[in-house]
Amino acid sequence: MFGELYPVDEDDEDLTNRSWLGELVDDWGRAPGWTVRRPSSVEACVEVLDQAADAVAAHLGAAPERTVVSGAAVVTGPPMPHRIWRTPTHAVIVGPHADNGPYGYLTHLQLASSPLDQAPELPPAGDTEGLDRWIEAHVDW
Repeated sequence: MFGELYPVDEDDEDLTNRSWLGELVDDWGRAPGWTVRRPSSVEACVEVLDQAADAVAAHLGAAPERTVVSGAAVVTGPPMPHRIWRTPTHAVIVGPHADNGPYGYLTHLQLASSPLDQAPELPPAGDTEGLDRWIEAHVDW
């Protein structure tokens, strides 16, 4: 994981998560290599994902095999792109991922690498539900 996104939840008029979660995010932001940017936007997070994807493409020597914008089926927050590479042994995915903890409307920006033997073949580009399941099988932690 290399980033956290906590967009404002439009349905939470009182921003009940913001006070306690903001303190946790500030603690994480003091860790070596981390920064906190406030305010931020979905566009800024997509820029971070773009930069990460460029770095992975340069390292692997190939463009992503597939780019798909993932919505609520995969991510808690707003839709953002997942980029997918497959090496002979691993799935490598850069994109958003929903938080598995009690933090509410929180999205991780992550680089995931997992054994490809879980599901080596990518579903066809038009099979969005199949792609969602494939991504979840390779990024869930």
